[in-house]
Amino acid sequence: MKRTIIYTIFILGFYSLYAQQETDTLINYSKDRMLQWSDFKGKAREDQAFDAMTEWGMKFSYNYDGNYFNFTLVCQFNKYESWAKDEKKTDELLRHEQLHFDIAELFTRKMRKELLTTKYKMRTVYKVVNDIHEDHYMACNRYQKLYDKESMFSTHEKNQAEWEKKVAKELKSLSKYSKEHYSFESKETK
Repeated sequence: MKRTIIYTIFILGFYSLYAQQETDTLINYSKDRMLQWSDFKGKAREDQAFDAMTEWGMKFSYNYDGNYFNFTLVCQFNKYESWAKDEKKTDELLRHEQLHFDIAELFTRKMRKELLTTKYKMRTVYKVVNDIHEDHYMACNRYQKLYDKESMFSTHEKNQAEWEKKVAKELKSLSKYSKEHYSFESKETK
């Protein structure tokens, strides 16, 4: 009798993402759906030096039975954990926050790509998948911090524009990994 391994993992975003399922709470990433200030429903943190926070995360579940690997990996925006200071809501800052969400999707696609090209074994699948997650999560956090630093939280217009072009190009290069659900044969290696 073959065992089937099924896991659901909620991958934490920039700070935290609650595993809420309400459609009025989470927005799945879509190239056709840009963020709006009305999506930022969290209470503004006046004690923070920055003016807005985009709370993102990746909802991930998979199963593997030794022959087939199936997974769902969705990049999401949490409306009630994302916030902006009312007096700071500008088009420029909104573009900056959108790019944080775009970067999260970029690393979601990178993770999908690696998940699709990895060979799995029943006894190590959990560790392998967790290592893939950890690598992409840490890389995404480093990239997010570099983006904030180089764009000076959206105030350096030239660098902000360069980042927008760079991320758009990277997203386009990984467009074949934009689906949320994958199922493929992955026979257990010996």
